[in-house]
Amino acid sequence: MLYETVTDIDAEAEVVRRRRFGVIEAVDGEFRRVIFRPWPKWISIPEVLFLSAWIHRRRGRDRCLLYFDQSWRQPNYLAVKYLLTYGGTSYASVVAARRAVDDVARVKGSDALVCQVSNKRLNGRIMKRWGWEPLNDSPRCTLYVRRFYGEYPGSRAETSASV
Repeated sequence: MLYETVTDIDAEAEVVRRRRFGVIEAVDGEFRRVIFRPWPKWISIPEVLFLSAWIHRRRGRDRCLLYFDQSWRQPNYLAVKYLLTYGGTSYASVVAARRAVDDVARVKGSDALVCQVSNKRLNGRIMKRWGWEPLNDSPRCTLYVRRFYGEYPGSRAETSASV
């Protein structure tokens, strides 16, 4: 199959381990699904500058899409490639997507998540609060890593049960 959809990351762990490229969807503050794709997410400057701004303005839904890739050369790392929010996206939906990518990393046994931040609203303070740290000490660093090395945060199910 070219595309596969997973609605329970733990129950469908075999699919999660096997597939390398996916998009996590969170709607109305809750994880909805992971759609596994046959190829990685390619990002282009026109898409970032024009299409994402258009989607953000035109669509008022509470929806967040988080694209991730698992490289063939570095299979122990997941790259968070792109975070797309709609005009009405709540903070809860962004957090739900973030927790879901942590669960994907846990199921895959990934050592770390890596991302490049190019949005001025995601500053070093919020990245640190979410467990990310810069890859170097430069004040202009846009590369962040969230290291696990076998110690993962609680799953979404455990977190929501304890709240």
